Amino acid sequence: MSTYFYTPAPKKSFFSSPRKIPDTLTDKRIFDRRKCNFRISIKAVNNNSEFEAKTIDISRGGMGIEINKRLNIGDKLEIWIHSEGQLGPIHKYGRLVWLRKKDYACYNGGIKFESLISSYH
Repeated sequence: MSTYFYTPAPKKSFFSSPRKIPDTLTDKRIFDRRKCNFRISIKAVNNNSEFEAKTIDISRGGMGIEINKRLNIGDKLEIWIHSEGQLGPIHKYGRLVWLRKKDYACYNGGIKFESLISSYH
């Protein structure tokens, strides 16, 4: 008589799917980005300035942001992501890896997190 054990598949979350193949040769992302519109609070570690921004997209390894403040590439940032359904904000550290002027007073940028967001958020 054989015994079989049922192991349920792990529960997927917003941040759980790894990316298979980059879309282009210049795209170095490992995880899929998901479109979202979360409010984020940011503190620039080098000068302690604090400001608000919003997410454009997010993955376990980083996020795209829309911001009304000019930052410098390489700035170390402390970030609080305010997401509905969470008990509190997700707290991360990251670096600004790119920044482009969107219009007169707005920039789009990319932040790479120092550590991955847990897939259980």
